[in-house]
Amino acid sequence: MNFIDELRTQIRENKLEKGKIYDLLTEEGEPFRQPDDVALRNELGKDFTSVNAVRQLKKEAQQGRRYLADMVDDAVSSRVKAQGDTFNAESYRTMLMTWGDIDAIKEEAESYEKAAKQRFVGGRQTNEDDPNADKDKDEKEKNHIRVDNDKINFFDGSDK
Repeated sequence: MNFIDELRTQIRENKLEKGKIYDLLTEEGEPFRQPDDVALRNELGKDFTSVNAVRQLKKEAQQGRRYLADMVDDAVSSRVKAQGDTFNAESYRTMLMTWGDIDAIKEEAESYEKAAKQRFVGGRQTNEDDPNADKDKDEKEKNHIRVDNDKINFFDGSDK
């Protein structure tokens, strides 16, 4: 029987406390690793298991969360701009946050931004297809009779 099997047998027979083994391993400089700890270390790999590396990962994760929130805000405002104030922005925001795919959220924002630009063109809009449209307006104004009530006497029949 090897040493590990002997320890297991003694623990099962209540001859040895698990806590004593944990304490012994900790005193020797190598902390006892639980299965979850080992799984995390295996997932992260050797380069990311130091304390400083984990701190850097946490910082980057926080920045990523803020960036995701900013992208969601952009997508929501673009859709509201394209569809109007009656659009349910909070429901859409929740959907995008659950979705969590930054590239897809960027595409959503860009597509609604394009839709808003097509729907609401800036500046004065004129009809370039009909260059005589303004001329017709001038002719119509010439044919109208303008009445100046101060110069016309309706009672005597004269217009002086």
